[in-house]
Amino acid sequence: MTNQPADSNAGDVAIVTGAAGGIGAAVVQTLLAQGYVVLAVDLHPLVVPPHPQLQWLQVDVTDDTAPVSIITAAIALGAPSVLVQAAGVVQVAHPFEVDRAHWERVMNINAQASWFIATEFLRQCVTARRLVFVASTAGKTATTVMHPIYNISKAAVIAMTKTLAMTVADRAVTVNCVCPGVIDTDMQMHITAALAARGADATEVWQQRIARVPMQRVGLASEVAQMVGFLVSDAASYTTGQAVHVCGGMVM
Repeated sequence: MTNQPADSNAGDVAIVTGAAGGIGAAVVQTLLAQGYVVLAVDLHPLVVPPHPQLQWLQVDVTDDTAPVSIITAAIALGAPSVLVQAAGVVQVAHPFEVDRAHWERVMNINAQASWFIATEFLRQCVTARRLVFVASTAGKTATTVMHPIYNISKAAVIAMTKTLAMTVADRAVTVNCVCPGVIDTDMQMHITAALAARGADATEVWQQRIARVPMQRVGLASEVAQMVGFLVSDAASYTTGQAVHVCGGMVM
């Protein structure tokens, strides 16, 4: 899968939330290579290399003022045409152990914040043409019961993808999501460490996760980012409302 020519998106602004690491940081690099001016949004400092077309905005996406702050900053940079929502969090617990604080933290970051930033983007940006959420195979298959609210939140992301795709289809705006599987990110390491802290063997947990992948390897954040790059490109202009697996065949 190839990127668009770097000059084809000259002047267009792409917003990426959760941009400080993992899949979000890889998406930033992919969109910069495609020629976008990128507004990278995260609560944490960026770890991606500096770039003349990269701007950073430190924002807590769960803050009530975040949607307006993000879109205002993007409009100040040019013509916002792309929004990629990669901000997310996972928390390990057995379903019967989940309390309200757990539920609210995960749902607020993964689902609620995504909804309100997306709708602000679609309402305010007349130049909007592509919206991509980062969901998960966990939203389709409950890959483990040990991060139950994460599973629920990602199912919500898939549902909002379909709803918003229907809402703006007559504007030729596409809305899709990617569903990564086992990807080599800090989030995967956090899950493994959290399960190990509960008495599981970390090596065995990791081996079991890889064993569920037909390609028998972990995926790379860059491989997810390349799919995002395709979904925001002109080549995907007739693709909307889709939840695309990037998981080495774990879900088919």
